[in-house]
Amino acid sequence: MKSRGFYKELSKLMLPIALQTFMLSLVTACDSFMLGAISQDALAAVSLASKIAFVENIGIAGLVGGGMVLFSQYFGKNDLNTVGKIFSLILRYAIIICIVFFCLSFFVPNFLMRVFTDDLLMIEIGAKYLRIAAFSFLIVGITQVYLIGLKTANKASYCALISGIAVIINIILNVIFIFGLNMEASGAALATVIARIIEFVLAVFIFKRSGSIKFNKKDIFKISSKLEKEFWKVSSFLLLNELIWGVGITIYSVILGHLGSDATAADSIASVVKDLTTSLCRG
Repeated sequence: MKSRGFYKELSKLMLPIALQTFMLSLVTACDSFMLGAISQDALAAVSLASKIAFVENIGIAGLVGGGMVLFSQYFGKNDLNTVGKIFSLILRYAIIICIVFFCLSFFVPNFLMRVFTDDLLMIEIGAKYLRIAAFSFLIVGITQVYLIGLKTANKASYCALISGIAVIINIILNVIFIFGLNMEASGAALATVIARIIEFVLAVFIFKRSGSIKFNKKDIFKISSKLEKEFWKVSSFLLLNELIWGVGITIYSVILGHLGSDATAADSIASVVKDLTTSLCRG
C-alpha cells in the first residue's frame, strides 16, 4: 500500500476500463428491465435471444485479449509499425466473427431460438428481435477492437465516455420505442442497433483523432505468418478459455428455456444482475 504512485496509475486504467465493460452489459440489461414491465414472454424471449450477442462478445473478448498483450509489448518497444499491423490482424478476425453472427441472426433467427426453447411464442418474439438486432452484431465486435486500441494507447477514459453515451441513447430510445410506440421486443432491438451505430461512429472518430495507432487498411487482407503465429500463441488459450466459459453459461439458458417462460423470465432478471457484476469485475 506504500506504492501510491503505482495504484494511482493503475486506477487511471482500471476504473475507465471496468466502467466501459460494465456499460457494454448495461445495454442488454436495459432491454430486459424495460421489456419486463410490458410482457413476461417478451422479457424471456429477448433474454434468450441476447445470448447470441453474449457468445459473440465472448469470441471478440478472446481475440482482443491476446491483442492487448501484443499491443502492450510492441508499444513498450515503441514499434508502432508492428502495432498497426496487429490492429489490422485483430480487425480482420473481428470482421469475420461479426459477419458470421449477422448472417446467423438475420437469415436463420428461428433456428437459433429453437436451440434455446420450444415455446412457439418465445421463438416468434425472439426471432423478430434477432433479425433487427443482427445489424448491431455486425458492428459491435469491430467497435470493441477500436476501443481496445484506445485503451492500449492510454485513452481508456474515452472508452468509458463512448459506452456511456451509447447506454444513455439506448435507454432514451427504449422508452420511446417500447413504451411510446408499443414496439416491445422489436423496439428494444431497434434502440440497440441505433445506440451501437452511434457508439461505432464515435469510437472510429476518436480513434482516428487520437492518432495513437496508425494502420494500413490493406494490411487487413494481408497475412503475416510471423505475426499470425505470435498472435495465436497468445490468443488461442485465451479464446478457448472464454468460449468454454461462455458455452457453459449459455447451456444454463438452454436448459431453462425449455422449462418455459416463467423459468426463463426469472433467470433473465437474475442473469442481468450477475452479468453486470461479472462484467465490472472482469473489466
